Amino acid sequence: SKCLEHFPIPSHSPDDIKWSYRTFGPFSLPNQSYGVFSVLLTLRFFSQVLEAAITPMMSFDASKENKKKIEADLGLLFQKSKFRTSATELIFVECKTYNNIDMRDVERMSFLGNQFPGAVLVFATLKRSLAEKEKKILRPLVNRGRKYWKADHPFNPVLILTGIELFAESELEEAWKEAGGTHAKFVGNYRLSDDLFELCDATQQLYLNMKSRYEWLEKIEKKKDIAQ
Repeated sequence: SKCLEHFPIPSHSPDDIKWSYRTFGPFSLPNQSYGVFSVLLTLRFFSQVLEAAITPMMSFDASKENKKKIEADLGLLFQKSKFRTSATELIFVECKTYNNIDMRDVERMSFLGNQFPGAVLVFATLKRSLAEKEKKILRPLVNRGRKYWKADHPFNPVLILTGIELFAESELEEAWKEAGGTHAKFVGNYRLSDDLFELCDATQQLYLNMKSRYEWLEKIEKKKDIAQ
């Protein structure tokens, strides 16, 4: 009831001040906001950098039939276009600051993927690259998610976002051009901002040193032909 009231402060006599303001939430302690920054920058990436229509749910826990709890830092309903009818994709995000992605993160996202076939699984970090250990534990999840679910829709496409994407000022293509090197080579060869699955494929090649999904599928088919 007192939230919107005015309180006179005895600024002429500071010793008489019996109360004070204190910061609350992400800014209450040093580094407390790091996790929040990662989530908000990821949200900004989908809504502003990709200019998509989104419905977000931040940091939620859920359970299914009294089984294992489902956790995610961020969930999104994603539509590429704000102005015309387009497919709605379900996205789950694991957000990190500068800590490494570990096996628990991968297992949690794998569980979410099993519960929601077709969902896009995102690993977002403020680092500009991944450690070799992170790449090693992510590749099996990526390969499982590359398999067909229905039509040409992968089972669980995996998207890797680093500080290069999360701190992009405007278009993703411009951020990759500015990053140079391998990033610049992908500009023009992939529909980075228009096709979420192609963006997933490009980031898997960039950050996990993997072959493209189409090359991977072709290799699988050749193995099947040899086995027959």
